[in-house]
Amino acid sequence: MRRWTSTCLALAVVATLTLAAPAAAQDLSPDARGVVDYLLEDGQRQFSSTTIPHAMDFIDMEIDDSVRLEVIEHLRDNSSIARNLQWWGANNYLFTNLEKRIAKYLILLHERDGLSPTTTEASGALGVSATELTARLGFMARGGFLVSNTEEDLGFGLAPGYKRWAGPLQHNFHTVRIDGEKPLDVW
Repeated sequence: MRRWTSTCLALAVVATLTLAAPAAAQDLSPDARGVVDYLLEDGQRQFSSTTIPHAMDFIDMEIDDSVRLEVIEHLRDNSSIARNLQWWGANNYLFTNLEKRIAKYLILLHERDGLSPTTTEASGALGVSATELTARLGFMARGGFLVSNTEEDLGFGLAPGYKRWAGPLQHNFHTVRIDGEKPLDVW
C-alpha cells in the first residue's frame, strides 16, 4: 500500500509539473520557441536581462517583427515563467534600442511640451530616415505602446497608460559591450 501511495504521489507531482508548463507554448512557431527558450536560459544568469531583439541576434536569427510580437504575447500571457518578467514586466523586452529611443523622445516631448513632433522633426532628432521611423512607429503601435492618430503628422500618439506600459524601467537601458562577446542591455 505504501509503495502504491508513493507511486501515486510521484505521478501527481509529475502531472502538476507538466500542467504548470507555460500556456500554449506548444503553439509557438519554431522561431518564437527558439527565442523564448534562449530568453529563459539566459534569464538564469545573474544580472542578465536580454531583450527579444538581442536574443534573436544571439541565436543568429534575422530580426523579425512578427516573431517579436509572437514572443511578447507569449511572455505577457506567461509572466510567471521567468523572474525578470515578473519583476520588470514583459514589455521591457520587446523594443530594439532605436525603438526605446523613439519612445523616450515621444514621452519627453509630450510631457515637457504637450507636443507631438512631425515626422521630419522626429526623423532629424533621432537620426533615422522617415521611412524607418514610420516602420518603427507602426511596430510600436502593434506592440501596444502607440495608437493610430490621424490628427498628428506623425500618424501615431502615445497609448493610454503609456506611463505604465514599460513598467518600472520606462525604456531606460545601457548597452554593454565586452570584448569577444555580443552586446547586451542592462538596466
